[in-house]
Amino acid sequence: MKKIIPFAVLFLGIMLSYSLAQVETVLEKPVPPGWKYKAFSISSSKAKALSFLQDVPDLVLLTQHLPRRFQFFSSDNTLTADFFLEDNYYLGHMTKDNKVILVDSDGGDCYRLKALDISGKELYVVDTEGRWPCPSPDGKDIALIPGPSQIGPVSIIDSHTGREKAIIDLPAMKDKSVKIGTLLPLGEGGLYVIGIGATLCLKSYSEPNKTYWQIQDIGGNIDKSFFLDDQDDQYIAVGYRLDDFKEHKFMAGVAVVEWKSGNILFNKRGFQVNGRQDEWYALLNSMSISISNGDLMLGKDPENLICFPRLSGQKKGWGHNHAVKFRINPEQTKEININGKVIKPEVHAAKYIVVDYGDRIRIEKCRYVKIPEGKN
Repeated sequence: MKKIIPFAVLFLGIMLSYSLAQVETVLEKPVPPGWKYKAFSISSSKAKALSFLQDVPDLVLLTQHLPRRFQFFSSDNTLTADFFLEDNYYLGHMTKDNKVILVDSDGGDCYRLKALDISGKELYVVDTEGRWPCPSPDGKDIALIPGPSQIGPVSIIDSHTGREKAIIDLPAMKDKSVKIGTLLPLGEGGLYVIGIGATLCLKSYSEPNKTYWQIQDIGGNIDKSFFLDDQDDQYIAVGYRLDDFKEHKFMAGVAVVEWKSGNILFNKRGFQVNGRQDEWYALLNSMSISISNGDLMLGKDPENLICFPRLSGQKKGWGHNHAVKFRINPEQTKEININGKVIKPEVHAAKYIVVDYGDRIRIEKCRYVKIPEGKN
């Protein structure tokens, strides 16, 4: 027995080391002295960007105009830029060709965008007039989409020059402009997906009168959409709602659409009636959805994620009725005590874990662990 116990401990240690070794570190870098971590962005080609604020009390940050610091890294994590900006810019998207979009915003509307290359060189600045930038997956186009207080117009700008390429005319009802639910530029052929009301369709600013496909009623009023992070950028997630405030009935839904064909590959709804929610409403209302190893992951709570397995064989899509509960590896999300300060790792876009140690930042890919049936 004395020989078995040490072997068992050794075996357990090897297994734990193996498990931790499976955690993929995306980026680990020191935080510059006098600064604190603010935000992280990554391109589909794995270039990265970090932003920092001065390490002063929050009240000072709110009441004084202080510079911000940005660092850019190539796909192999080599530092390519380290600079300061006096203007009120925040870190936005990174395009496939590694342009970094910085946005000047009050949190509701966006007033300017600044595009830089991976070396930190400024390419152009565009006055966005309250509209938010949304790059196409191929990095060629950037759509300027109205913010919460805006009606229109929607402009498409060339991501290489910042010049306007097209203005997308929106339909009008009773001589009044219609507020769009979503618009996603696709780049190739001037294509874009647009959602108005419950209708979703594929159009092109190069051929304004042509509709390539149309979903007349996706299930509710479209209010959000984004590209799902898969290898080919072929899927988009579409969030929609139906709100009946008089009857206290609410519905939240999420559909996954293959943008080239318009085929709906996944569509699920949750309900809230008189304040009581079913098991899906909060999950779908959060619109937190991603693809991991081909499976569809749904949820915001790192301890309670739902996985819909990819269909087997030649079928595209995910099994609606085969939900499996997962969580992010507890080792990645546990709180860390550093000099008496409790640090809670941050889940970024349901795909990455950001651990801010104060003097350094570590970013890891999320690892998912199945939750045994009967446990939460």
